[in-house]
Amino acid sequence: MLAYPDLFHPAGDPPPARTLPDVADGWRDLLERVCARMQAALQPGETIRIIQIDKKSGSLRVYWRGDVTPQTAARLYEAIALAKARSTCTCESCGAEGQLCFVGSGYMIRCAAHVQGELIPTPSGRENVHLVRVSMADGYRIVARRYDRLADRFADEDPAVRETRRPETTVTAYWRIDLMQAHPKLFAIVQSKPQASFGYPSCNAGWRDVLDQLCRRIEAALAHNETFKFVRIGTKLGLLWIKWEGEVSGESRAKIEDAISLALQRAGSTCDICGLERSASAC
Repeated sequence: MLAYPDLFHPAGDPPPARTLPDVADGWRDLLERVCARMQAALQPGETIRIIQIDKKSGSLRVYWRGDVTPQTAARLYEAIALAKARSTCTCESCGAEGQLCFVGSGYMIRCAAHVQGELIPTPSGRENVHLVRVSMADGYRIVARRYDRLADRFADEDPAVRETRRPETTVTAYWRIDLMQAHPKLFAIVQSKPQASFGYPSCNAGWRDVLDQLCRRIEAALAHNETFKFVRIGTKLGLLWIKWEGEVSGESRAKIEDAISLALQRAGSTCDICGLERSASAC
């Protein structure tokens, strides 16, 4: 943290315990790599703050917030994706190449010398393949990319790209927090308990894509120095319900209300469980 003060903004000696990376020593090298990449991604005048580093389901998680361009945000997400991919094949105890293990009620990455519990086999052909967010002109897509541990980079992309449904809605139980962290200007996040934050999405994962598109449209609508915060994201009578507050111009308010209207219409025709289009014969 002290080596990268522009990312952590440490205060005190030592820094507060709540901001310390909550992982074991074997991942120090990959933390050095992700911090170096994140710092290199920042352009003059841009600032971010890493607010949490921990692990979930045996792999690394890095949460940040700040004021950056979409291009910088894409580079930051790429750096974090590389670190997460490396964590899934790196022993958290010693840093050697490792494999996912299941111990009791949790997961960990361990090498042959530090293996514990039950090894989780990887399906043939899917070794070191990860779902990664890739920025596009109209938002982003989730693609499958193979991680090369020796070179510490993504080697390729799977041509079978899921363009219409974003797998965050199904591959992580923490999509609500991920959504809020991805759009920190729009949420007043309670870091100690994100679930208690105003605007914490109280709906099912099938609307994850709808909410992400809504957040992007609102961010694009806001002019400099205008403020916006979600107060409530929930459901009423099976329909999406949005409540917000902020200081915006009449023009920006009209754009925000149009964005919300589009989100409500899309949610009304989208299954809130799986994200597929509602129909009489399906969801």
